[in-house]
Amino acid sequence: MKLNNNITLILLFGTILSSLNAFANSTSTTDSLNYTKAYNSAHKQISIDFDLAVKLANKSLTISEELNDNGQKLKSLELLFNFYCNSPRDFKMALKYLNQIKLIPLNSLTQKEKASIHSVEATFYMNTQNPSAAITAIYKQLEELRGIHAPLGMARANMKLGKLESSQDNHKEAIDYFKSAIQYFQEVNRTTGLAIAYDALGVSYGKLKDYQQNIYYDSLALSIADTLQVPFIKMTVLLNYGKAYKLNGQIDRSLSLTNKALNLAKKVNNQRHLAKAYNQLGSIYELRPEPHKVKYFYNKANEIAEALQDKKLLLSSYDHLHKASIKQGNHKEAYSYFQKYTQIKDSLNNNKIKQQLSSQKLKYLSNKKQYEYLHLLSKENENATTIKKQKTKSQAMFIITFLLVILAILLYNSYKSKNLYNKRLEAEVKARTGDLKIANNELQITNEKLKQSNLELERFAYIASHDLKSPLRNIVSFLGLCNKRLKEKKYEKIEEYITFATDNAKQMYTLVQDVLEYSKVNNQSMTGWEKEVDLNEILANVIYNIDSDIRQKNAEVQTCPLPVVKGSKVHLLQLFQNLISNGIKYNANELPKVQLSHEENMDEHIIRVEDNGIGIETQYHEKVFDMFKRLHTQSNYSGTGLGLSICKKVIQDMKGRIWLESEPGIGTTFFVSIPKMPVQVMADQN
Repeated sequence: MKLNNNITLILLFGTILSSLNAFANSTSTTDSLNYTKAYNSAHKQISIDFDLAVKLANKSLTISEELNDNGQKLKSLELLFNFYCNSPRDFKMALKYLNQIKLIPLNSLTQKEKASIHSVEATFYMNTQNPSAAITAIYKQLEELRGIHAPLGMARANMKLGKLESSQDNHKEAIDYFKSAIQYFQEVNRTTGLAIAYDALGVSYGKLKDYQQNIYYDSLALSIADTLQVPFIKMTVLLNYGKAYKLNGQIDRSLSLTNKALNLAKKVNNQRHLAKAYNQLGSIYELRPEPHKVKYFYNKANEIAEALQDKKLLLSSYDHLHKASIKQGNHKEAYSYFQKYTQIKDSLNNNKIKQQLSSQKLKYLSNKKQYEYLHLLSKENENATTIKKQKTKSQAMFIITFLLVILAILLYNSYKSKNLYNKRLEAEVKARTGDLKIANNELQITNEKLKQSNLELERFAYIASHDLKSPLRNIVSFLGLCNKRLKEKKYEKIEEYITFATDNAKQMYTLVQDVLEYSKVNNQSMTGWEKEVDLNEILANVIYNIDSDIRQKNAEVQTCPLPVVKGSKVHLLQLFQNLISNGIKYNANELPKVQLSHEENMDEHIIRVEDNGIGIETQYHEKVFDMFKRLHTQSNYSGTGLGLSICKKVIQDMKGRIWLESEPGIGTTFFVSIPKMPVQVMADQN
């Protein structure tokens, strides 16, 4: 009876714990999941399909209204506002969403959300040439951020203030703001913000004629922009990077970067960046012996600027055309452009901006110091709260553990007094049965290893009797022909025979080398595989190792942020080097391309290595991983057929998987599945 009571207590206690656990880990509603899905999808689609992105963002807005969640509603409206403020620059639609944002009751929002509203207002006023109103909105944003930890909001405010200072040619002050923004963006690891901030910082240094710093920061911006799927940012960086090289006198490099921006603008149909690219091409050709192209590009830019009625673009366009007309001696036309230029410049009265900036700068600096102090204080409070929660949690866990120990002791004492003889007999039977099972398992494992070893031994015998013998026979034959020619004093074709012998010797050397590499992987125990390996570092080493192949074939390897996994650096290097090299080698395109991407689930990382090569027919998808299996002759593609065998062996030893999908003539995608570490450490997060 006592035993039954103890068991009942344990079951009851377990039920309570399970209920608490289920309550603590309850998932959000279906509507919330649908909102998140629509919102994130809209973010991804904006660089691909503008209309679909707007549709998805409106869907997220509808769901937020059904949920009566004003915070989510604000996020959706802000997303729609940014779409129309940046992509097609439809300020009427942007104003529509700004007015809807202003209708959200402020008492239902957090301080960060209220600050976000002022940030949206500032963006609108800056884009519609109303800097005075923009400054007011920025300082309202800063007021809302006082006393709370909001690095992203501070980063955005600093960016806007830097742009306003830059518009007044206060470039040293602008640099300070941009550097502050970079620090805040780094704190939250916001890569899109970092790309924009580095670019703006580089431009400000360029205005101060420090072109080396300009080029340096724009190179940082472009390295980040290349990893993002945001054409708007990449076009801006390419144009500013190209301008920096032009000002530094490196015209060819400038022309290359500007043409890349032009092609991207055409691809995504971005008229504003297209006009900027045409203007920049005109200014570049002014420095080259091709004056006929100068006015052509300026006129192309002017056509777009007049169609858009964008004052900034028109100002730049008329200025370029005015100066170009003077150089060509067409003074009447130059005067006409000068009049248009003056009219627009007079309409952009910036005196008020300078007064606003100077009068509020001291106020901002004092606010900034206060924010930094409160930011530190907020962090201390957060740390204290966290410690308190952990202490409470530890106490609760101690009580639970103590109760479980008592229950376990009671249960143990109840069982100890019963059926001692039966337990002893059972233990003896189990021991004997266990020994037999262990012996059978070990025998089965040994048999499997023996089968695998015999299979590999047969293949090694084949390579020794065929692949190694064939080149060796050729070497002997060609050297014999050389010897015969030398005796007969007939020297023609000797050089050709020696070349054939050398090629066969190289083939033999490569084969032996690959066999040794396979043997190393085959004999490698799991000891040492548990080390953490950063795949980003592995990828950098691979690209360095195959740099000559990449240059020789004019290939492109597109990377992405990769995780940290448990494994062996040496063998992971072999794995990715073989996969990427194959994508370049077995490729008939003029521009071979290999692209890496990464996704994950609860149990594993899946890394895709996709190429645009010759492809592999379906019937060979499994056979390509066999030892010495080649689908092509040496004359077409060099190699021994061991590369993918090594890849398979490496990933099997890591308890992972490798497979492929391919279409002949289109390309091949290899999938590498690597089990997750107990504690996952990602190399980068956007």
